[in-house]
Amino acid sequence: MIYSGLPKVNKTRSAHGVAICLDKTATNIWKLSGSEWEAVNERIIKIRMYCAPINVTYIAVYASVNPHNKSMIDKCDRFYIQLQETIDKVPKGDMIILMDDCNARVGKQEHLTVPQVVGPHAVDVKNENGNRLIDFCLTNKNSAIQDKNDKLLINFRNKLDRWKEYFCELLNVNSVVDPYLIHQISIPSTSTEERDRQSKPPTLEEIEETLKQMRNRKASGNDDISADILKAGGLPVLKWLHEIFVDIW
Repeated sequence: MIYSGLPKVNKTRSAHGVAICLDKTATNIWKLSGSEWEAVNERIIKIRMYCAPINVTYIAVYASVNPHNKSMIDKCDRFYIQLQETIDKVPKGDMIILMDDCNARVGKQEHLTVPQVVGPHAVDVKNENGNRLIDFCLTNKNSAIQDKNDKLLINFRNKLDRWKEYFCELLNVNSVVDPYLIHQISIPSTSTEERDRQSKPPTLEEIEETLKQMRNRKASGNDDISADILKAGGLPVLKWLHEIFVDIW
């Protein structure tokens, strides 16, 4: 694991730090490549691997939450400036793979104005980080995509079809196991008591335990209601949530 973060004296829990975790094969390739890496700051880290036929640079980033004051706005702007500077330093012939948590919402309406960046499936509301992410993507577009015969694909739909084809072939492989043997494997049965237990509506205690496990400052839906707000509501909110889930059940 290669990581970057703040000094211990400045560290805030769950607020800073980014890492890239390599498996055994990737670790060996990285070491043979000279163990090249750069901790740009506590939110950006970069490693480079010498591969054939093309070298690969991985950049992992963890953006700050959506800003709500002048200080945070300056930090977000500085983050994207540093990210762009990091990408600009990568050798032109490298493949760049960017792995990120940008804490951004791009909004469905942006699909009408920048369809080359935002797809049709998104949350309804865009935030400030969403604007920054869209601008970043417009500046750094995907490189050329070719089909199996090395023909350059220009049409956006053809590119999507090629990605679909690639992942279908990558993930759907022919099995070497005889289907007859698979059908001989017995499927464990579920007892009546267990089926009854699973069919019962969730209890208030189960709702409370689930809410405790949710991360603060994260909203699970497009209503922007984060888990810490629900937790702050105490028992009245728990009862309200329980009633809703029972009705759904």
